[in-house]
Amino acid sequence: MKVEIWSDFVSPLCYIANRKFELALEKFENQRYVKVEYKSFILHRDDFGSVNSCKELLMETCNVSFCQIDDWIEQLSSQANELNLPLDIEGYVQTNTLDAHRLVKFAEKQGKAREIIHMLFHHFFTLADKSKDNINDKHILVNIAQQCGLNDDAVHRLLSIKKYSRAVELDEDDASEIGIENVPFFIFNEKYALVGNQPIEVFLEALQDSWREDEQRLLQKQVDEASDTCYCVGDDCDM
Repeated sequence: MKVEIWSDFVSPLCYIANRKFELALEKFENQRYVKVEYKSFILHRDDFGSVNSCKELLMETCNVSFCQIDDWIEQLSSQANELNLPLDIEGYVQTNTLDAHRLVKFAEKQGKAREIIHMLFHHFFTLADKSKDNINDKHILVNIAQQCGLNDDAVHRLLSIKKYSRAVELDEDDASEIGIENVPFFIFNEKYALVGNQPIEVFLEALQDSWREDEQRLLQKQVDEASDTCYCVGDDCDM
């Protein structure tokens, strides 16, 4: 069973939803059969122009209106506290995450994608002054990679060239083709989609429903294959 997740490391919605999905996965009895694929989606590739305050940038990034932003931040902070997630969005700044996504693609080959993603989210949302030591800084990315056990030289080489840029572009092309405009965006077994910061129970239900449908599909396939098999008894058999 496959779950694809489009997200970006500068979205507090992605940060919180990623944790909720993981908690749902921990409750899912067939979790060992679930393959999670992390897809790239860059929210701050373009210049936001006149946007200058952290609240204005959050409004643009997460599609929140001016009249909702204060309540929205309060609700996010409350959810983060319930999940024991540190969340500091003061000093929120525009951050191009192309290199961070390239690092994840590299880490995926080493079986370290999930660890790197955790570290990227944690670093960005626990950093008080996000204009310094940000995750668009190659030195910070190397440090994060080191903490996850990745090879220093390999990461330095990766970040000095454009390797895995095409893989990031392909994820964004897929998102455009599917019609993904907001993240986080989850697709279960290439069929069912969830968008946004959903409750843990909703993620768990999506996992369970997708699993049941897979079971029914496999059972029907076995029935169809059995019905296609011809049997003969005694004189009815052709010689």
